[in-house]
Amino acid sequence: MKWFLYFSLILILYSCQKESTVSEPDPSGFFSKLKVNVFDCKTIQCDELESVVGLNVELYKTYDDAKDQVDRVTQVQVCLEGQSIFTVSNITEVYIRLRHPTKGVYISSERLNPQVLNAFHEIRFVANFIYNNNDELLVRQSHISFDFPAYRQESHYAYHFQEDTLNLLKPLAYENVSLVILLKQQILENEFLVREKFSVVPEYLNQVYENVHESIWTFNSNSISIEPVVGTTVSSPLFGIVSNTTSEMDPLIISLNACESQPVDIENSEYNSIDWKECMHVESYSLKNQVYEDISLFHKRIDNEIVIIIFYSTTDGVLRSLEANLNSNSTYGYDLVL
Repeated sequence: MKWFLYFSLILILYSCQKESTVSEPDPSGFFSKLKVNVFDCKTIQCDELESVVGLNVELYKTYDDAKDQVDRVTQVQVCLEGQSIFTVSNITEVYIRLRHPTKGVYISSERLNPQVLNAFHEIRFVANFIYNNNDELLVRQSHISFDFPAYRQESHYAYHFQEDTLNLLKPLAYENVSLVILLKQQILENEFLVREKFSVVPEYLNQVYENVHESIWTFNSNSISIEPVVGTTVSSPLFGIVSNTTSEMDPLIISLNACESQPVDIENSEYNSIDWKECMHVESYSLKNQVYEDISLFHKRIDNEIVIIIFYSTTDGVLRSLEANLNSNSTYGYDLVL
C-alpha cells in the first residue's frame, strides 16, 4: 500500500502541468499571472482547508463557452499544493471552470487588470454542497438528510392529532399547524445548532412545548445525539423529548442502527398485533403522496403508557414522528412534507 501511494505521488508530480500561457495578439501587450487555488472544506465556515489535487482548471472567454465546454482557451491540472497558474496575455476577463466528481461544476469569472501583475482566484468545495454551473454554493438536498446533513437544510412537517384512536397509518386529518426543523448553524463537521419551530403551538401540547426550541444535534454513523445549548434545557417536539434538566445532562441518543428484523407490514397491521422491537425494518411506506423505500422504525415505550415511534430513512431523515397514549388511545405526530 505504501509503495502504491508513493508511486501515485510520483505520477502526479510528473503528470501535473502547473502553469499555462495564454496569448492573444495585441500590440498594446500586457500580461497577468492568474493563480487559482482549490480547496475542500468540511464545514461551511471553512475553518480547515485541504488542497484539492488532480482536477483540471479550464479557462474560457465567455460563460456560455464554459457551460457548454466549447472553444476552451486552455486548462491546467491542479497540483499538489492545490494551485494552478496561468500567464494570461492581453485578455481582460476569463471564465474559470472546474468539474468536481461529486460536488458539481464550478464556473466563475475573473477580471484581469493590466496594471496588476498577479490575480488570485480561490475555489472552495464544501461537504454536502454542490455547484451548478456557477459560483453559488447549493445545498445538496434542501430537507434534512441523515447521510448528508448540511447548513440551512430545512424539513417541514404537518401536525395531526386524533383522540380515541391509536393510528399508525395516515392521519384522519391534518391540523393547520406546521413544525419546521432547521439546521441553523454548523458547529463542527457533523454537529449543528438546530431550531424546531411551530407555526403555532398545538392546543394539545401548549402545556408541554414552547413555540421555539433549540438544541445541538450530532450526526454519527449510527445515531443522532441531542444535547442542550449551554445554559438551557433540551426539548425536541420531533423526537418527543421533554426535559427540565439543565445542560449538565448526558446527551440523548436516538439510535439509527440498521434494523436486522424481518420487514413488518406496518400499513396493514394493528399496533397490538405487532411484535415490537426498538428498531424495525419496513420495506415500503406511503405518506403524503410519497412512497419511501427501505425505511426503519425507532420504537420506545415509556412507563407502559406512552409510545414514541419514529419512521426514518438515512436519505430523507425523519419521515413520521408519532407519540401515542395507550391508555386514552390518543395519537399525535408530524409527517414530512416534500
